Amino acid sequence: MRLALSTTDRKLQVEVDANTTTDAVEVVVSYNQWNSATASAKGTQQTSITTTTITDICDAPLSAMPKEVLFVNIHNPDTADHVITLYYYAAGTRYIIFKGNIASGATFTTTNSQGMIVDEAGAVQWSAGTTGGGGGFSTMDIIWNDSLDTTGDITISPDRLASLDGNHTCSTYTTVGLIDGKWYFEINVLDSDADQTDLFTGMYGGRANLTSGASDTGKYLWRGNGSTYYDANNGPAIGTYNSADLKFAMDLDGDEWFCGYVAGAWQNSGDPAAGTGQISALGNDFFLHPALMSDNSDKINSYEIAANAAYLQDTVPTGYLPFGSFTMKFTANSNHTAAAFTLSGSPTRVATITAAAGGTRAAANVARSTGKYYIEFERTAGLECGFGVRYAKSGTQAAVYYMSDGDVQDESSNALATEGTYAVGDIVGIALDMDTDSIWFSVNGVWQSGDPSTGSSPTYTGALLTGPAYVPFAYGAADNDSFTMFPTTSSFTYTKPTGYSAWGDSDVDQ
Repeated sequence: MRLALSTTDRKLQVEVDANTTTDAVEVVVSYNQWNSATASAKGTQQTSITTTTITDICDAPLSAMPKEVLFVNIHNPDTADHVITLYYYAAGTRYIIFKGNIASGATFTTTNSQGMIVDEAGAVQWSAGTTGGGGGFSTMDIIWNDSLDTTGDITISPDRLASLDGNHTCSTYTTVGLIDGKWYFEINVLDSDADQTDLFTGMYGGRANLTSGASDTGKYLWRGNGSTYYDANNGPAIGTYNSADLKFAMDLDGDEWFCGYVAGAWQNSGDPAAGTGQISALGNDFFLHPALMSDNSDKINSYEIAANAAYLQDTVPTGYLPFGSFTMKFTANSNHTAAAFTLSGSPTRVATITAAAGGTRAAANVARSTGKYYIEFERTAGLECGFGVRYAKSGTQAAVYYMSDGDVQDESSNALATEGTYAVGDIVGIALDMDTDSIWFSVNGVWQSGDPSTGSSPTYTGALLTGPAYVPFAYGAADNDSFTMFPTTSSFTYTKPTGYSAWGDSDVDQ
């Protein structure tokens, strides 16, 4: 389990159920300063506890950079067993990471597969085996997708981006893209070469090949030499960068993007909060991923994306949210949602077709580009509907969806397969494996063909699922059809397949 401690009051604490009888309970915390590669910013903190009083074991950081806690070891050398509680303390509230018996001589170590965080009222904020964040207390980062790196130049370990060979073009973007809203993120430079003039940072959206050149349609990039590229055009010349931490704001509703230096100025006299001085228009791509690209001559060393509040160094512009804090919903973007839908957001996320509107579709706002994802829909009313996935760029005929009469179709209603029917009140599950271009459907927890956990007998495998990013969508074939989307682990009725993440969980660690 990875936690980030802020600069003010976040810390880790331990409580022992009773005074130890012989030796103290020993706690070792390993940490480093986030976004710092210096040896002095890394280390361990060891504490011996001999009292039932809650003891601080890792203080809040003293510098401007949060601490990233890598692991915590709790060892009980005492002759007696003890119930020991590990707390995450933030803003006056203690959150329980671990509470349990540690036997005499035993050691407990927090990892990515152990523990949970609950508040004092007992509500789970984060738990093992899920990727859903809870109020910013789980800080697993939005991660890079290196599937476009056809020359094998990019390595990621675990959230930091590096290039082993800068003699080729290498490119990547994040595993998640968004369709609407106002979003902020940073790209932090931990360790760089002397010359980064051919490094491109920014956003990518809507096109299949990021590696074919800096001015491709669908890119909104800032180059180290101060040039910018948007869609298929050159943008204004702005500031240069080498070893600098960069910030980006993208307004997908107002069709604008901004870039600047962390703790410094927005370029081109930009002001994202006011919507003025943007670099350029975003064009007509509809979904965007933070992106990084090197063009032929540079080596990229130790770059990482900061997408969640705990990692950000600069102030998020008014009206914007950290990129990693998205909430999945049906988008009101007219390119994805027919006007005949009435949309409501959290918590039910229902879309209802109004009068004389059969044949309309509503897409979700979160695009995925690689990996394995699961989502559920409930058919709540109407004569006939369908659920599936479609390519995230509007207008592209690349979709696979499962109708309530059992037909599996593409977006032109061509038959792809036949499965069982489902009725009002049934829950339809969708498992999409974008690494093998395969999809499965379930009804009330029963897979209609094969098993996505093992990869056997998908309902469909093929070209319709080979695009760079997809969104879930629902189709209403008749008037007054309605449905509910359940995109997060906590909202599921049935267990997601082994190896799959919830489509709408806001933190990604896979």
